[in-house]
Amino acid sequence: MLIKSSDDKSKRLKLLEDLQNSSTLNQDQKDWLRENIWAHRMGVQGEKDAAHYLDSYFRDSKNNAVIHDLRIEVDGQVAQIDHLIISRFLDFYLLETKNFNGNLAITEQGEFSVQYSGGRVRGIPSPIEQSKRHELVLRKLLEKLEVKGLLGLNPSFHHVVLVDPKATITRPNPKMFDSSHVIKADSFMTWRERFIDKSTTASNMFGTLLKIKNSDSLETIARAVAKVHRPMNLLELPDFMAPRPILRTTTPPEIQPTQPSKPEFSAPAEGQVKRYWCFTCGHTVTPAVFSYCMDRRTQFGNRAYCMQHQKDFPPVR
Repeated sequence: MLIKSSDDKSKRLKLLEDLQNSSTLNQDQKDWLRENIWAHRMGVQGEKDAAHYLDSYFRDSKNNAVIHDLRIEVDGQVAQIDHLIISRFLDFYLLETKNFNGNLAITEQGEFSVQYSGGRVRGIPSPIEQSKRHELVLRKLLEKLEVKGLLGLNPSFHHVVLVDPKATITRPNPKMFDSSHVIKADSFMTWRERFIDKSTTASNMFGTLLKIKNSDSLETIARAVAKVHRPMNLLELPDFMAPRPILRTTTPPEIQPTQPSKPEFSAPAEGQVKRYWCFTCGHTVTPAVFSYCMDRRTQFGNRAYCMQHQKDFPPVR
């Protein structure tokens, strides 16, 4: 059963595209806009394609509920789950969509990178670890909603990364790192059937049966989860994207002094300090955090990130 479709994010894309026409942007702001417009377009298309496959499997199912584009906030923590599938056995599948315009490679250490046309390779944060962080927030929500099976058994959580069906996936030795949960978006149903067969034993089958819900109670749980969805503010921008004032001289050009004067606002005003921002979320970071990132330019791509988003970049060995 389909509980929630994806939110319309067209206003966000229009805002970012319109901002490109501003004449007050500096180079960092232009770079941020370019990357976010590209990521937004790719992300929306990837989620749309994945939703098409998932809906064809589960839209009319009485044993599974589908929630697309779920954003929840619990105790100050936020989780953005691309697709959530809930089975009547209280299995929660958190699906992370990655619509890479290139080929995905996974190392034996579980590190992810994408190779684009032309040979350019870019490391990316682990989508599996990202999904696991989302699980922590979802667990808190389910505890608040008192979602449990019979005899108070807790739900089970599974993480899957969906990539473009046309992409290639270079996998490591499965004994070193299990990448079986990274699959193409059109093969989720086949993967799920194999996963259930592989993980089913006599002991856990008994526990699974104790968690079973009928279709009515499954729908009640799914709608309670979807009800707490908090859509992102599509018009919100990080602080560093605020327009910068254009400095103009008040002295007519014909009477400019031969020796250039000191540029206006070349230093912070008295009592003010220089500010730095996280390139991902735009929140202010301390000079110490900024220096930490600059000392590790290779790891962070010559940009500053807050402590939370530094976790998205594995150390360079």
